[in-house]
Amino acid sequence: MPPLDTPDGPRRYLRSHYAGVVLVGETVFRHRFVVDPASGKVVLALSAAAGEAESVVFHVPDEHADGLHILVEPRVLPEGALSDRLLVYHGRAEGTQFAMLEPLDAKWRGQGLELEQVLAPNPLVKDEPKLCRLINTTPDGPARLLRLLGARETHEPLVVGIDPWGLDVRSRVGMTRVEFREQLPVDQVFATIEGWLRST
Repeated sequence: MPPLDTPDGPRRYLRSHYAGVVLVGETVFRHRFVVDPASGKVVLALSAAAGEAESVVFHVPDEHADGLHILVEPRVLPEGALSDRLLVYHGRAEGTQFAMLEPLDAKWRGQGLELEQVLAPNPLVKDEPKLCRLINTTPDGPARLLRLLGARETHEPLVVGIDPWGLDVRSRVGMTRVEFREQLPVDQVFATIEGWLRST
């Protein structure tokens, strides 16, 4: 779990999870999700009932009071890069409509939030594909990097996402978030990753 008592705590909390609960009235839908790197908004595949609602509440990871709660309006998306990202992370779509959740209000650990505290673009969005490719094409690169960062061993890890706060790693058992000890300097990210890979 990332450090929570920091200005970017809510944002890192969202990125450390891959599943949440969509509440439509009294009906609960559990969905895997991804974060759109360009906007920081949540993308998932909704059931038809949830996709037709004017507004819903999205809970991460569930309805517990200490979690993250975002009042949202679902916006249906055509299939494309974001639906592909969802499938790359999770292997399948649980609903019938790909949607982006447009945030209206947010609360975390019982306190109101400014939306920009939790939803923000990934500063590495343009470099993310190259960084993932660099790690994944280095012999044993993902496993070596996970060991360096003190993460648990996973079977056949593959880095599918990266931001200044951590890695999104897919393995045979699902998704794992690997937090960096310190926020990566955006202007030195390639040199930092290459240095880590050489040192392991």
